[in-house]
Amino acid sequence: MKSFEFDYKNQRWDAYKAFHRTNGPFVEFSDGSVMLNYEPKLEDRKYYDKYGVHLVSTADLGSLELFLDEKKTQPVTKAWLNTAGQQVLAIDMEERVAVKAGSRQMNSVSVPSNKYGCMVHWAGAKRRPVSLGQVFISQPDYELRKLLTPILDEVRSVVTAALRIKEDGFKHQSWGESTPISIQPEWEHATKEELVAWALDDTVRAYSNRAWRVSVKGFETPRRITDHQYLYI
Repeated sequence: MKSFEFDYKNQRWDAYKAFHRTNGPFVEFSDGSVMLNYEPKLEDRKYYDKYGVHLVSTADLGSLELFLDEKKTQPVTKAWLNTAGQQVLAIDMEERVAVKAGSRQMNSVSVPSNKYGCMVHWAGAKRRPVSLGQVFISQPDYELRKLLTPILDEVRSVVTAALRIKEDGFKHQSWGESTPISIQPEWEHATKEELVAWALDDTVRAYSNRAWRVSVKGFETPRRITDHQYLYI
């Protein structure tokens, strides 16, 4: 964050028991610290030159590149950020990091007790922001897919054969689930026989269409979910 000049003429005290001034979604303090105290609305999402901070949705990153590591060897595909809906980020252009803006999921993060409502905290200039939330990343797990493909191909063949010899074996609920089966991490240690039994289990709810989906739709690449305190720019 940039060093900024505090406006002493318009300072307040009561809300935080410290001299402060509100600037949109930010609250700046006379000691040089700043906090973001609510999730930025659409009109708040812009660059704040006073602090060197850009508030932006992951759906509107444009050409800005983000990385998982500080050495910038692991680029983040933008789709990985929006799998469960857009996220709002606070990007510190001075410190070259991005943090989650709009979540208080991490109660273990230490923020001064008088700064209630804080979502992101900057202790001062040239200090990295501390967010009470983490950035959600959902990326395809190609390694797990590659590992399980041989056994899953066999499972699909066995299930297809079983449906063919069964009366109305390919009958399914047209209003039920119809997507490919998502590969599960716990399958890494399962046998072919166990996965076939799972697919043909006739006690599952009819609308799951499990066996039909295994045979007709196959399996889709699983996603690996990770949370990150920082992304890097």
